[in-house]
Amino acid sequence: MAVAHSDNRVNISYAGPKVSLFVSVSGSACVVEDAAKIKELCTSMARAWFPHGFEGPNLALLNLGVVCGVYWNSSSTKMVQLYILTKAVLSGTTPTDLGEHPKIKIA
Repeated sequence: MAVAHSDNRVNISYAGPKVSLFVSVSGSACVVEDAAKIKELCTSMARAWFPHGFEGPNLALLNLGVVCGVYWNSSSTKMVQLYILTKAVLSGTTPTDLGEHPKIKIA
């Protein structure tokens, strides 16, 4: 499978709203067609997602070179978060008490 792209920048995000956890990772990606590596990485649990097996022209690996990552983690309830956001909007300020929000740059 030959794929030509002029822009390989990607963003992969995960949201776990029930536990107020959100993750976003940015970088560049490329498709890797390595049958031996696919076989090495695929477990019996992964078979549920690949009912036709781990071979074939429509299966490849994605290699992500991470440049930046950020996550949000809050132990506050939704009501407390709503109060903080509403207070910030009404006062014209930026909310500061919504939990952890570090950015990680990778050189």
